[in-house]
Amino acid sequence: MMVISRRELFISSGSVLIGLLAQKILFAQSIAATHSLKVNLIKEFCKKQVLDISPDGLSLCFENWGDAGYPLEVVEIGTGRMVYSATFGTRVRHASFFKDSKSLLVDTPIAIKGKNAHHLTVVELYLGKRYEGLDSASNPYRNDYAEALSDKMLLVTDIDWSSIERSTIALVEFPNYREAKRASFVLKSDKQELSTPGNSRFGLSDDRGIFVYSYGRKLVCRRNNDLEVLWTREPEPMLRAFNIISPNRNYVAVAFADNAFREQQKDSLISIYNGMTGADIARLPICGTDGFALSPDGSLLAAVEVVNYRKKKMYFTNIHIYDVKSGNILASFEHDRIKWQHAGTIKAACLVYFTADGQYLISSGMNTKVWKLGINED
Repeated sequence: MMVISRRELFISSGSVLIGLLAQKILFAQSIAATHSLKVNLIKEFCKKQVLDISPDGLSLCFENWGDAGYPLEVVEIGTGRMVYSATFGTRVRHASFFKDSKSLLVDTPIAIKGKNAHHLTVVELYLGKRYEGLDSASNPYRNDYAEALSDKMLLVTDIDWSSIERSTIALVEFPNYREAKRASFVLKSDKQELSTPGNSRFGLSDDRGIFVYSYGRKLVCRRNNDLEVLWTREPEPMLRAFNIISPNRNYVAVAFADNAFREQQKDSLISIYNGMTGADIARLPICGTDGFALSPDGSLLAAVEVVNYRKKKMYFTNIHIYDVKSGNILASFEHDRIKWQHAGTIKAACLVYFTADGQYLISSGMNTKVWKLGINED
């Protein structure tokens, strides 16, 4: 796919620019509409990478890596209007929307006594106000991974890298870090099982209702408001969980494989479960280790495929959309092409997201693209 750089956009004349953009969109549409689902490219955000999508599906949070200071930006998907833009003194490590989609938790790295730590800030997007967490030296959760839930409540995962059995999950109020609830990461029945934290994966549902994670061969789903265990599974004894996603509390999808690298895999699949009971919904022979997403109604699955095209010395980042019920491909299209270079495999990486209404698919790597989904009537 032809990619237009920001420099080319500035130096092109108005008429040439319009022509190039029209050619690009038509080319993307012709690739996408090859099956029974029509996928139209409607927006592209150059040199912007998605950090999170709002629970209401209306806004994207970006890191703008093309501008000085790596500003964090929040943009409305439908209009492209900038809601918020600011820098935080360093690159943002992680950002997540609160359930109301009007506030954002921002995690930036700091150093305390020569060791890396987390500093947390909450931003009210439409008011532009910032609320800083306690002084990091006084923050007992400074080394932990935090996600935004609702009403300034955080889900904090404290992984003990020397022993996963000592790891915990907690509900913590911001900004005073008062702990409302704490639970052991590893269930009591599994205390004798030796697992390494490096094998753990996490997934927070987009509606902030449930939290799903893995350790060893175990899959655990907890309710976020009280951390109660809803269900556990040991679904694939010969495979490891590599990606866990949940569009809402109704569905959980997990990508299993015997190896993290697609070219070295002998077996891979994506399993979909009922988010409240853990019951099986579907088991698809699709590789999801490059990234995947499940639509809010559980009917569509989008999977990323990064192909090393050695003849052209390029990485092709393709996206395939499947019908969950039949397993058939409904649409295939190309997100980007990356030349062989230093960190080429990292630059070719891509994540995908469905919006909460299921009308759009977001693909985000070095650039971010918004695709409109519809029925192909041809």
